[in-house]
Amino acid sequence: MSTKLFDIFFRGRILEDQELEVVQNRIEQAFKFPEALIKRMFSGHPVIIKKAVDIDAASHYQLAFRKLGAILEVRASATQTATSQNTADTASTSPTHEWTLNPANTGTLEDCITDVPPKQIPDISHMTMATPGAKLDKTDPHPTPKIAIGNLDVVSEKNWSLEDCQILQSPQSIRDQYWNIEDQWEALDENPPPTMPNIDTSALNLINKEGWTLEDCEAATSPDFSINLDSPIFADTTE
Repeated sequence: MSTKLFDIFFRGRILEDQELEVVQNRIEQAFKFPEALIKRMFSGHPVIIKKAVDIDAASHYQLAFRKLGAILEVRASATQTATSQNTADTASTSPTHEWTLNPANTGTLEDCITDVPPKQIPDISHMTMATPGAKLDKTDPHPTPKIAIGNLDVVSEKNWSLEDCQILQSPQSIRDQYWNIEDQWEALDENPPPTMPNIDTSALNLINKEGWTLEDCEAATSPDFSINLDSPIFADTTE
């Protein structure tokens, strides 16, 4: 089994919703990188962050930079380690014969077909072939619904609505054999009608002017007593 290694690069790329100076400060504070390295990392040229790390470490660094607002690039490392099992697998799968090329426009893909051993077919002696046109579905068909369309018409005009399709109901007769309608009007209330009140309105006048109030309708009242000052008599109070 082989362990594939990866190299981690950074080109100064940041997420779309991030600011460059903010991301630089985050990386500098998180990893304690010197200022010179921060400037080189954001120069636009690829800078190697880590070399020959496994997939777990590469994913860890990639996620950490993404949380800070930066984007890392992960590539397969040129330095690879292989176990003896991987070497054995490679040796066992290596071809032992030499390959040759056919002349141009010769040969077909059929020459590349590998021989497949035939498999035993199960017993199908009890099976028979149906005659052409035979109906395989033996269930009874559903009855065709009977829909009356004799009273339907095709509407060719545009000025119509669903109300035009409404079926008019014929008026129904009312059975009145149980009703006893008198020829003359008969009061249902057997109590005598109340006597109309006699209200004297002869002293009322109609007011046809504006600017009046209910005080104008008050009747004038005479004073309770009167003083006659025609022959006043004054007593001498100086004595």
